[in-house]
Amino acid sequence: MLSVQSSRLRPDEVPRKPSSCHHDLVDSSIVEPWRAAVFVHLRIRVAEHRQAELRSFLSEAIPFYESPGGIRVRLLANDLDPERFIELVEYIDEHTYRQDESRVESDPTMAAFLVRWRSLLVEPPCVEVYHQTDLAH
Repeated sequence: MLSVQSSRLRPDEVPRKPSSCHHDLVDSSIVEPWRAAVFVHLRIRVAEHRQAELRSFLSEAIPFYESPGGIRVRLLANDLDPERFIELVEYIDEHTYRQDESRVESDPTMAAFLVRWRSLLVEPPCVEVYHQTDLAH
């Protein structure tokens, strides 16, 4: 795994979009680029007639998901299959990823968001976790 020491930001240092920004309802609230160390791909399928609900849900959920700091969430659409998406969750370091895993398991607000999220999906999500690797080895 690559070290992210030079680009590591404390949670309170992560630049955020102003709360009045409405043009990107399903994009991260973080505007500045930063180097992620852990990437979670949530491969999901959402029926076309429920996609507006998904976008509305994510516009509410993403600020909560990112609230601890060091977490960025984005939605990627599949050009060939309009029902397929990837929710991309990026963590600035392994520690932030592990802390968020604990939040997923124990936080009641997170549990409520996840119940709502799952209700929008056609099928269970496929969860894949990737870690930044050093190309030199």
